[in-house]
Amino acid sequence: MSDLARRSAATLKEQGAEQLWRDVTFRVGLAFHHDSWQHRADLPLRRELKAQRAEYADGKPGPVVSVVVPLYNTPEKFFGQMLASVQKQTYSHWQLVLVDASDAAHAAFSTHASKAAAKDPRILYKKVENGGIAANTTAGFALATGTYIALLDHDDV
Repeated sequence: MSDLARRSAATLKEQGAEQLWRDVTFRVGLAFHHDSWQHRADLPLRRELKAQRAEYADGKPGPVVSVVVPLYNTPEKFFGQMLASVQKQTYSHWQLVLVDASDAAHAAFSTHASKAAAKDPRILYKKVENGGIAANTTAGFALATGTYIALLDHDDV
């Protein structure tokens, strides 16, 4: 039995047909898309996501991850996508720290960000004077209360 067949049989037995299919399509994708980063992502199965969400859904305590996001004249489209990506995480013990140094011309965005904080108690919004990316990020660190700190750019999705 070839090594490929042996590994395929082991995957089928241990992880199921869905994972075997993912492995095969992943390898075929790599063969035809040599440098495409999209074919290198190992995304979790739906059942894995469901299990991850269920693990802490019953109120089980876990460490809080403070996600610090310095904002500056952020396009609302990017902000909405970034916010949705954080809120859809399978791990729900997070704090989103939004440090907004936007100028007066972007006051509408500031209102949008503060409304998001009012709707979700895990979101902390603070308007600050623009001190540059380093000072704005440091202001976010000072507000963070989680066990761990993660950084996220305002246009990351």
